[in-house]
Amino acid sequence: MLRFRLLLMSVVLSCSSIWSEEIHWQRNVLTTEFLSEGASVADFDGDGKLDLASGSKWWRGPDFIDSHEYREGSAHDPKGYSDHFFSFTADLNGDDKSDIIRVGFPGQAAVGYLAPGKPNEVSRWESFTLASQVAGESPVLVDLIAGGLPELVCSRDGAFGYYEASKESDSKAPWVWQAVTQGNVTHVPFGHGLGVGDVDGDGRLDIVDPTRWWRQPEAIQEGILWEAETWALEPYGSGGAQILIHDVDRDGLSDIITSHHAHGYGLSWFAQKRGDRGERRFLRHQILGNSAADNAFGVVFSQLHALTLADINSDGWQDVVTGKRWWAHGGNDPGGNDDPVLYWFSGAPDSQGDFVFKPSRVDDQSGVGTEVVVNDMNGDGKPDIISANKRGVSVHLQHPEKTRNR
Repeated sequence: MLRFRLLLMSVVLSCSSIWSEEIHWQRNVLTTEFLSEGASVADFDGDGKLDLASGSKWWRGPDFIDSHEYREGSAHDPKGYSDHFFSFTADLNGDDKSDIIRVGFPGQAAVGYLAPGKPNEVSRWESFTLASQVAGESPVLVDLIAGGLPELVCSRDGAFGYYEASKESDSKAPWVWQAVTQGNVTHVPFGHGLGVGDVDGDGRLDIVDPTRWWRQPEAIQEGILWEAETWALEPYGSGGAQILIHDVDRDGLSDIITSHHAHGYGLSWFAQKRGDRGERRFLRHQILGNSAADNAFGVVFSQLHALTLADINSDGWQDVVTGKRWWAHGGNDPGGNDDPVLYWFSGAPDSQGDFVFKPSRVDDQSGVGTEVVVNDMNGDGKPDIISANKRGVSVHLQHPEKTRNR
């Protein structure tokens, strides 16, 4: 009982930015068990407050002390792998309740779990196989094709594409696979690097991998592949995790942010520029390299296997949240045994007008999994960070008071 209470104690951490701004963080450890490589957030019990799901459990917000099972499952050995790499939420059956999508080990199935009327009283939610094979290590649940439920974008049999909800009246019918590329364009089943965003500014979402992007056509036709274009004209790495598409410098053109290697070092953003004849180029701006000497901030860490965007400091600019996926392969990767750090990179122009991402450490005891989630978990209007991985599950709250490290 004492150990259980200690796990739920808030470890107050303050991280002082290298620059003038300071944001202080409170780390709440929900569990130290390895349940999953990711988490999802939604109001599962309908009380108007956000809850959190990871692995086979969900926790009631806003204090996240009360946990419940929604499927059968157990903790995993941190030297091995989990059966739960990604979590997503959506209303899968139109009953206005938040359901859970579990994406398992790469190449295996995705399963939908339907929230019951009283989810805290039911430990085995009704489930169905949503997709028979979800390959790649950065699938995305997003409204790729406008209208209806969001699509699950991933790879299958070496091709990129998406699963869309079946048009059958049965909400538990398997989703339908639509390939948008030919086969043999990505590794099976462990391809690294995938993003969804409007690269060309035509109002339609495109699919991006570590070197290419596929333009969504004006009209979707079954069996018609999307047009491909290379964006990375010079090598920068093997590709990492989530590829973020965002107009970083607000010049009206979508830029690309990606880690260099999922299991190595490096992070860059690529500024989209247009030539005199309209040709598209992406110019690399390195944020992190292979050593602390590669940037002005003296920061380096490996295995940036999860990235997301959020305005952490509410300055109107999108920031990058990422960290180290600790022990992805049992500590055998470059820097595998280093501290599991979690960082946010404040993006904004400097005094010379150059766009800079300035790193600030959130924590050095949690890191990221294959995904990292940002949401306002306690309703105070400030974005918080959720990490779930081989170190357990933690909620990092922006702390209202300025405190010293202790």
